[in-house]
Amino acid sequence: MPSHTFALPGELTIFTAAETRDSLLTWLGQIDDDDAVLLTADQVGDVDGAGVQLLCSLAALLDRQGRRWSIAHPTPLLTRSCATLGLADWLGSATAIDTDQDGTALPAAASS
Repeated sequence: MPSHTFALPGELTIFTAAETRDSLLTWLGQIDDDDAVLLTADQVGDVDGAGVQLLCSLAALLDRQGRRWSIAHPTPLLTRSCATLGLADWLGSATAIDTDQDGTALPAAASS
């Protein structure tokens, strides 16, 4: 099963959530439904509740579709923000733990 990567933007806030959502949905529409989804979060330098909610909503959508997905390299800020909102375990279970031969993160099993 191929894996496709979407790089989350540096700002994941109420000011960018709608634009990021639209970009994510457009991107998802361009890949096969059975392809795994990997979100890279190493550039997230500004995040708020709306940004975290967007990630949770995307996760719920992908789970309903039965798709494999994960989040790779969450920044300390994203990790703290999820913890503050009571989502530390969710982020931990969503974090990519598998890597390919080059050390690139691969989506883990479907998360919830």
